[in-house]
Amino acid sequence: MTVSSDTISILHVDDDPAFAELAATVLEAEHERFAVHTAESVRDARERLDGDAVDCIVCDYEIPDENGLQFLRSVREDHPDLPFILYTGKGSEEVASEAISAGVTDYLQKQAGTSQYTVLANRIATAVDQYRAEQVAEATERKLHQLAEKSDDVLFMFDADWEETLFINSAYQEVFGGSIAELEGDSCAFLQHVHPEDRSTVRRTMRAVSAGTPEEIGFRIVAGDGDVRLVHAEAKPILDDGTVTRIVGIIRDITERTRRERAIQALHETAREIWHSESHEAVAETVVDAGRDILDMPINSVHLYDEDDDSLYPVAATDRATEFVGEIPTFERGEGFAWQVFETGEPRHFDDVSTQPGRLNDETNARSELILPLTGHGVLHVGSPETGTFDETDVSLMQTLAAHATSALDQIERERRLTELQERTQRLMHTATKEDTAKAAVEAAHDILNSPSGGVHLVSEDGGALPPTAVVDTYREAFEPPTYRRDDDNPISRLVWEAFETGEVVVIDDVREREGLTERSPARSAIIHPLGEYGVFIVTANQPNAFDPSDKTYVELVATSLTTALERVQRETNLQKREHTLERQNERLEQFTNIVSHDLRNPLNVADGRLALLREECDSEHLDAIGRAHERMDALITDLLTLAREGDTATEVGPVEVATLATECWRNVDTEDATLRTTTDLTIRADESHLRQLFENLTRNSVEHGAADVTVRVGDLPDGFYVADDGSGIPDDERESVFEAGYSTSTDGTGFGLSIIEQAVDAHDWEIEITESEAGGARFEITGVETVDAPLQD
Repeated sequence: MTVSSDTISILHVDDDPAFAELAATVLEAEHERFAVHTAESVRDARERLDGDAVDCIVCDYEIPDENGLQFLRSVREDHPDLPFILYTGKGSEEVASEAISAGVTDYLQKQAGTSQYTVLANRIATAVDQYRAEQVAEATERKLHQLAEKSDDVLFMFDADWEETLFINSAYQEVFGGSIAELEGDSCAFLQHVHPEDRSTVRRTMRAVSAGTPEEIGFRIVAGDGDVRLVHAEAKPILDDGTVTRIVGIIRDITERTRRERAIQALHETAREIWHSESHEAVAETVVDAGRDILDMPINSVHLYDEDDDSLYPVAATDRATEFVGEIPTFERGEGFAWQVFETGEPRHFDDVSTQPGRLNDETNARSELILPLTGHGVLHVGSPETGTFDETDVSLMQTLAAHATSALDQIERERRLTELQERTQRLMHTATKEDTAKAAVEAAHDILNSPSGGVHLVSEDGGALPPTAVVDTYREAFEPPTYRRDDDNPISRLVWEAFETGEVVVIDDVREREGLTERSPARSAIIHPLGEYGVFIVTANQPNAFDPSDKTYVELVATSLTTALERVQRETNLQKREHTLERQNERLEQFTNIVSHDLRNPLNVADGRLALLREECDSEHLDAIGRAHERMDALITDLLTLAREGDTATEVGPVEVATLATECWRNVDTEDATLRTTTDLTIRADESHLRQLFENLTRNSVEHGAADVTVRVGDLPDGFYVADDGSGIPDDERESVFEAGYSTSTDGTGFGLSIIEQAVDAHDWEIEITESEAGGARFEITGVETVDAPLQD
């Protein structure tokens, strides 16, 4: 039968089944916790007791086989504390006395009526509850004793005056170096193990605790072997109605903890020195000194990896290490445990290395040996001629030192690689072609990242392929560099084109985890970095997870520098093409101006001369028409030469007074009865030749398209000046087209005047806008002008 832990299982033994059944019914009604089982004989009772969990036995005195007292005595042999109530109708004082002597829990005589069952139920409940409480207390005490014996700390209990040792665990013997027996005769015998300089402090603390004050104290213990240990003790008084009755406490050996804390503090201070080291050798020297002076490891050395020799060579070692070993060895690839630690990154700890197969030197005097990785850089090697020298604390502290050294070496390496990267990327700024630029980037990545393969693939002119432009030489020797085509369906091409088209970097930590890549690529790790519109930069390695965050940063820096360099090369190439185009255009323009200035003007001069001779010979109305045509041709030639020779760049910029130059230009134009009014005192920065062309053509435009007495005004604007007249103006729908070459509303005009004006404005990066003047004429507003007194702000 399965019952809950709160149920009380009762075995009622009585040879009267009717009475037993009645008792069971009433008892279970009295207490819902009760579960009553009956037995009519001792034999039945024994069977149930052996088979079921029973919390209490209620037994009659007279039962078959033997009486209740005999049954009680047999029960006590196996269950000395199980509640047993003798419940009988034929009892006597003699039976009661004998029952108590036999260990009965309670004795109760049967009475008439059901009220007796209430008494019985209470007796049962009380007996079981007390039994269970005692069981729990005993179990708890056993566990406490077990825990106390397992503890490395000293647990103690003394009386209030420290005169009697009530309890102390076996850890006392280990910590104090004395025996527990010595405390039986003299409870304060432990004081003989306290350092003489600390005894008075300990006694004072003991008196304070006896007076009722909890105390904590640290003091030294001198063990039997003379070893001095540092302990921390806590003692508390146990009070009963305000009176100290007992003293309990704990004493903990903190020697190793204190040594570790001090060593860690010293290591942190040394870490700053390590971090300020500027070379691998300086780091190694500092680490060796710290191992010797701080961690008491007199035999230690640092070996760093030499890529050129492919070996671990000694960089620093203590004098004791040199004396102990002789010549500090260099570990060639695969030699000794040092190389295993370097390659795997896992430390090795030997209590006796002489028993280990695979040791480098069979005749070594070393026994204990500790080899720690300086990840990616080398190893820290510690030895001892004694076996079992290094405990967990030693290993942990040396690992801390190795971690500091690794971080410092990483920093030095990062700085070296960044410096080299900066120098190498500077070369990218001086390459002449995309091919040279790509090659320089690949070489830089190979040297800085130690990448065995990789390359730059620049997009083809038709945009459909990414052929190899530059690859690592060793890769080209082993494999034919592939061309990645846009329409190629293999997984590698898709990845490369994905990076190029999306502009997102693709990082593959392990090719074997990508479906379809393993059989197509000899690499295990790869970074595919887009180069803007130019192509991709690919770096690969033969190991999985080969690129750490620093490597990825270096790839990013190289790729960014490469993209910038390719943009520069593209700009320079475009500029060179433009320069070549302009040179050809200038050559043609020079030919054109020569033709205009000589081949056209010379025949025109001849025609003017012949016209003059013809006027002397005859008088005809056609002669004036011919003369006007010659004048128009001369004006056309002059304007064409102006447009061709002035160019669209202001090359000789200097201070120019607007009013003065406008007045000079006015005198150079046939203005007849027109009037010029200037209301400006601006001095601007301009190319005077271009500005002169602007004023002369604006003046001529106003005079030619206005009345004979037209008035032209030159005035200020917030960021420039304007030229306005009171002529007929320019219609809104024609203001956009007036600057086009050949545009003219006059039969005598060349159509180039306003084009020359626009050319002068563009040469200075100014703006020009045509509006209507206050008088209804044309107003030309020139803005974006830099004045001498107030330079134009960008």
